[in-house]
Amino acid sequence: MAQQHRLFFALRPTPGAVQAIVAARQQACERHGLKGRPVAAERLHVTLHWLADHDEFPRALCDAACAAGAKLAAEPFDVRFDQVGSIGGARDPGPLVLSGGENLAALRRFQRALGDEMKAAGIGHYARSHFKPHVSLLYPGVYVAREAIEPLEWRVDELLLIDSHVGKSVHEVLGRWPLLQRQGALAW
Repeated sequence: MAQQHRLFFALRPTPGAVQAIVAARQQACERHGLKGRPVAAERLHVTLHWLADHDEFPRALCDAACAAGAKLAAEPFDVRFDQVGSIGGARDPGPLVLSGGENLAALRRFQRALGDEMKAAGIGHYARSHFKPHVSLLYPGVYVAREAIEPLEWRVDELLLIDSHVGKSVHEVLGRWPLLQRQGALAW
């Protein structure tokens, strides 16, 4: 059987945020008696656009995605997640996730701008128009109602293109693009 490649654009939390996220997951598990398969700390991320699963490595798609990532001009921004709960409903709960509300407006704008660059690179059919910003934490198999938590924040300063080797729990970084702070006008 061929190894599958799951390509996606993502943002990763800072090391300090990873520690806070793992602690928030543990607290939610203790509060609700949750068991399940946790997402490894080194694989915690926000998926911006999923580029599908592929049996063979999609070189042309990877090249186009890299072109889109390289063209995206964006400044660093802050994200703030302040809720934890199931991403789905009672019938199909999906994973336990971190999420947030209006405080993720900058993240939503960034995701849309990346989608625009994907369209320009000829891979716009992969751009997601519906976006639920979240960080998957655990796959407990049960529904957990969304609840407010102490906000978890970090500064986003790079965009990643990741190849998740399906079934191997490996995230290979294929592309990395720093977000650059623009210089302000000089004062004379």
